[in-house]
Amino acid sequence: MGAIAPDGTMEFNIAIRTVWIDLARGTAEYGVGGGIVWDSDPAEELREVEHKSRVLGRARSDFRLLETMAWTPTDGVALRGRHLARLTASAAHFDFDVDLPLVNGLLDAVSADGPRRLRLLSAPDGTVDLEVLAAPDSGPEPWRVPLDVQPISSEHEFLFHKTTLREVYDAARARFADFPDVLLWNERGEMTETTTGNLVVELDGRLVTPPVSCGLLPGTFRGQLLDDGAVTEQVLHRTDVERVTAAWMVNSVRGWVPMTIDATISPDPVADRAAQHQP
Repeated sequence: MGAIAPDGTMEFNIAIRTVWIDLARGTAEYGVGGGIVWDSDPAEELREVEHKSRVLGRARSDFRLLETMAWTPTDGVALRGRHLARLTASAAHFDFDVDLPLVNGLLDAVSADGPRRLRLLSAPDGTVDLEVLAAPDSGPEPWRVPLDVQPISSEHEFLFHKTTLREVYDAARARFADFPDVLLWNERGEMTETTTGNLVVELDGRLVTPPVSCGLLPGTFRGQLLDDGAVTEQVLHRTDVERVTAAWMVNSVRGWVPMTIDATISPDPVADRAAQHQP
């Protein structure tokens, strides 16, 4: 298994580890055995087994769940119920502990003299940190947004959950560091989202947004717009860019940010090469 980059470089490996999953019992078995010979050192063999099984614990320990929320003195946390529902769903998916009374207590305690951006970070053991930050300034509008040059995978697990693991988004931003955002697309040529929010476009007189199955975050503001009937879901292909009459990045903190999609913008060549060679 491996990959061949456009410049001809390649990296391959042999997949030899197998996970046996028992759906009925909710258990799994991962084999990490090794060959034992007459002069094997038991302590060394144990260290080898621990090393081979390290992958099982890595995903759980090296990221936190993330919710970014808008807060005002009059209304408190915008879309609070949707944010907490998404946090709870992601915690169940990744087998994280989540202490909702603790989370609600922290949110209730926020006090400021103006709008703020809240950044809630939840660790696997239920530990929660809440950062109270200045409300963001969207800057000049509309944003001029490039279309990324590399596809994302519509099956990438972390695109469906808001976490601190943002390598996909960071790589796209690095390729287009001079622009406020980047529009992503998947292996089927379907537009998905931007690096900071969901995508809404006006197409054939209708406001539409890509379905989550394309490989994107189920944004809380996006969910509200769908429930209100303000937008509908539709698969959008890269070739549809020429037919788009208006476009927005939408999220719960910034709301609607107008943008112009420009598929002619080229990436920074140095950043693009670096991203292609990341392990």
